[in-house]
Amino acid sequence: MLNSLKNQWTHKHALAFFYTSGAVLLVGMCIAIWMKEYFLAIIPVAGITALVFTIKPAWLYFIFIAILPFSMEFEFGSFGLDLPSEPILIGLSLLGTFWFISNPVETKKIIRHPVFITLLLHLIWVYCCILSSSNLVFSLKYALSKSWYIIGSMITTYWIINTRKKLINSLWILTITIAITVFIVNIEHGLEGFTFDAIGAACNPLYRNHVIYGVFMVMIFPFVFVLRPLTKKQSIQRLMIDLTIILLLTGIYFSYTRGAWLALPVMLGVWFCVRYRLLRFLYPLGIIAGIAFFGYLSQDYRYLDYAPNYESTIYHDELGDHLSATFEGKDMSTMERFHRWIAAFRLFSENPVMGIGPNTFVDQYKPYTSIDFETYISDNEERSTVHNYFIYVLAEQGLVGFLIIVCLVGIFFIYGEKKYHLLRNPLHRNLYLACILCGASFWLNNLFSDLLEANKLAPLWFFAIAWMIRIEQWDNKETANAE
Repeated sequence: MLNSLKNQWTHKHALAFFYTSGAVLLVGMCIAIWMKEYFLAIIPVAGITALVFTIKPAWLYFIFIAILPFSMEFEFGSFGLDLPSEPILIGLSLLGTFWFISNPVETKKIIRHPVFITLLLHLIWVYCCILSSSNLVFSLKYALSKSWYIIGSMITTYWIINTRKKLINSLWILTITIAITVFIVNIEHGLEGFTFDAIGAACNPLYRNHVIYGVFMVMIFPFVFVLRPLTKKQSIQRLMIDLTIILLLTGIYFSYTRGAWLALPVMLGVWFCVRYRLLRFLYPLGIIAGIAFFGYLSQDYRYLDYAPNYESTIYHDELGDHLSATFEGKDMSTMERFHRWIAAFRLFSENPVMGIGPNTFVDQYKPYTSIDFETYISDNEERSTVHNYFIYVLAEQGLVGFLIIVCLVGIFFIYGEKKYHLLRNPLHRNLYLACILCGASFWLNNLFSDLLEANKLAPLWFFAIAWMIRIEQWDNKETANAE
């Protein structure tokens, strides 16, 4: 149906649409003025806009990726919304769903991909866990939000980005718009002397906090490097890329985000591991080491040996003091993580199969915390969660949900490593590797935060999955044609 509508978009139809739209807008505005209900004028505008983007969905998609770095979080009572990106994302998810259903040939290509299959299992299990949730409304809102993030960000990206040129254009749009936001934050931060305690205010309102800001820059960083060889030497484009690299490195440093700092050398390590096919061994070892570590701490309540002194565990507004406190176990944010991890494991022990229900941790965890790890921010006014996505899933979605997430991340890296070595085109290899490194920085920071539903960050990872699937197809097609 969509293809039929596109084919009918001739000059004659465009003129008819133009005049009809003008008449509808005029009549709608006259009715709004006559009734003195001026908000009614929005209805015909919204309707015509929706029709245009239904016929030309690529326009809506490129608008989405252009405004994504500028999107801000707003709270409407208990309901949060990222504006203006999330309403557009919902629209893209509706279009993406219609495309997915009406294109069985393309659907088969994506539905057979192991990363997509595991991601779909994750989404299905989220809906299953609603049945045992202590708050059905909160869990349903969470599941719906996750649905339009996955469909709007990944499936629609796969649909729209069907040529290499469109992928490169998408990267340019993201790079330019992200660079603009980083420049704005750096200016705001610079006026305050680039101090550690001023970064939070400098990030707002473009970024919720300095963690989102730092991780977003690190995630886009590999793609900027991929764009550089595609520009001519001594060209404006090359100069823009070089300045953007400097700007991003400056922004990452002054974001004072430890996870973002750590992500840069980790990405180099992942690049080395992918090149020498080591991820297939290291990822399972990492999972085993993590389980062994938490098992060791839980045995005979051994974790209590590391409990901090409440009075000395504080927030430091100087970077040196902050880093020193981290290594000494006196950093408030680190100890608060332990505080919530303990609660998450206790909640899991009571609900091991399906967990306590999606999006319910914040309202249930406090009775399960340990007073020995309490800090000055344990009242949790900002209603943040576990600060480790794997443990977060374990508490809210049980052991099954945890195993699905572990498999999802493992397949992303191990399957990605395998496919990387099968690609023939050097550009495809570079783009594919950048997607893997983007995912590496994302999941590294999910060890310390809960980012799979985070504004800006989650869509970028879903973009990377869709791009990887497309790159595999393009390379397979080129290889088949060459033979």
